[in-house]
Amino acid sequence: MFEDLRESENVEFKEASTSKVPASFWETYSSFANTSGGTIYLGINEKKPHNELVGVENAAQMVKDIFDTANIPAKVSRNVLKSESVKVVTVDGHDIIVVVVPECPKNEKPIYLNGNPALCYRRDGMVDHRMSFREALGLFYYSARIEEGGRPNQNGVLFDDLDKGTLSRYRSLYDRLFPNNFFKEYSLEDFCSSLGITRKTPDGYVPTNDAILMFAPFRLISQLYPSFYLDFQVRSAHDEKWEQRISSDDGLWSGNVFDFYLKVSEELFHRLPSPYLLLNGVDRGHDTLVEAVIEAVVNSLNNADFQRGTSVRIVLDARGISIENSGPMGVNLEEAFEGGHSNPRNRGIVSIFRSVKIGDLAGTGIRKMIAALRSLQMSEPFYRTDNVSFVSVYISFAKGLSQEERKVFAALNKLGTAGIKDIVEETGYSRYQTNAALIKLINVGLVRTNGAATKGRTYAIVGRVERI
Repeated sequence: MFEDLRESENVEFKEASTSKVPASFWETYSSFANTSGGTIYLGINEKKPHNELVGVENAAQMVKDIFDTANIPAKVSRNVLKSESVKVVTVDGHDIIVVVVPECPKNEKPIYLNGNPALCYRRDGMVDHRMSFREALGLFYYSARIEEGGRPNQNGVLFDDLDKGTLSRYRSLYDRLFPNNFFKEYSLEDFCSSLGITRKTPDGYVPTNDAILMFAPFRLISQLYPSFYLDFQVRSAHDEKWEQRISSDDGLWSGNVFDFYLKVSEELFHRLPSPYLLLNGVDRGHDTLVEAVIEAVVNSLNNADFQRGTSVRIVLDARGISIENSGPMGVNLEEAFEGGHSNPRNRGIVSIFRSVKIGDLAGTGIRKMIAALRSLQMSEPFYRTDNVSFVSVYISFAKGLSQEERKVFAALNKLGTAGIKDIVEETGYSRYQTNAALIKLINVGLVRTNGAATKGRTYAIVGRVERI
């Protein structure tokens, strides 16, 4: 049963020919725990066409050593293994140790080695990569950030430092939604205090950390969050050059999160296509698509790690829209697609948005988006993430993919870069069927080719996709 397994993002082989646990075992342990989990097989040497089962010496002692080391904080920062995580399987007289490493909870990452927070790893394809300082810092920062965002800032920023134009636009929206609201006669300062945007302190009204991101001018935000950057681009379908751009540092507007939301929403309303959807005698196609895409935009702002470069990047062309934010998701993708799970990074931003009926904390945003796209006969959104540094969603404006197209897409997602012969072998389709599917996938922006002549042409999806 092990002979034909292949190493992948979630599978790793270690020959382990000596009686000691290989040092590289712990690097893979760290990378699996910090990414999406995986299984390590000790005693297997990967070969083609069939793996070589070499087994391990003294399997019982090696299992004991694994648990002993995992429980020494100076060696491994956290033990994520349970007794049932490790088992010994005997095949043809060889003892194979199977270690199932679960993904560590987001608020307990990263798992690092030898008492050194810089020695932490992530899985990228079939390789364990040592994290950069910024990637590791982002994971350490994650759990603290959830609570920190709603606290009054400790950087000397006061209410008067916020952008009054942005605050006025926010209040105008609030008043339109709640025309008889209790705060009608309140000053702007008292209004913000009542909604939790600011906190009253001995020094005056102090905005929360998330309120600074939402309402301060870019100049001030960039002093506190040097990597803060919001970027929206409109491109032609086959050109990397942008036709229009809204970026937080262009000096033409405040550059903060709330105004970015308003500007992008307006652009999307005018630029998104208008698929046909008749509801109660009215064509609701355009509005439905706008709502679905804006849901993804809000989700990216709610979960972005503003301590990292290009916090949110949105690229729109005639084929679809890509929305990417820095930082990992608070829940895994299966939970996100299932719905009912919510763990946003920026709870203060979520609260400020919710006060004007933008988004929610119910964890149903992705399900609503999927339902909207299905009603328009479009494909579900395509997500990709490395569970460490970014999350990206791509929404194609084409009609939903056929079974053949989805299977070819899934095959490429598994194979990485491949020629048409490999794809044919993986799918079982004819060369004609496969080629037709690839043409469609290229046209809708999901697959790219190296542009070589037919003989040397290869294909790859535009980023690894987690959910197909």
